[in-house]
Amino acid sequence: MTMKLSKRIPARTETVEFNWCKKDFTTFDESYRRVRGKFKRPGFHCRWCRRAFVDGEKLALAQPKKSLNWILCNDCADIIIKSETA
Repeated sequence: MTMKLSKRIPARTETVEFNWCKKDFTTFDESYRRVRGKFKRPGFHCRWCRRAFVDGEKLALAQPKKSLNWILCNDCADIIIKSETA
């Protein structure tokens, strides 16, 4: 008897438009974890690339046009900011 868990993920491109993006909004540290740990989505990883934050890392805040604010890494925030000038 073999046990499996399978999921089909169709090939697609996901695009999210943002109203604004603020780099270096806050710092990931013990205080941030204590306050945000009580939330449904605590924001301990980048909402776009899913990379976990490390202590002392600067975080960005961005507002998508059709959602609540996102906590992002500064690398993803750079991509958003550069796309505005394109």
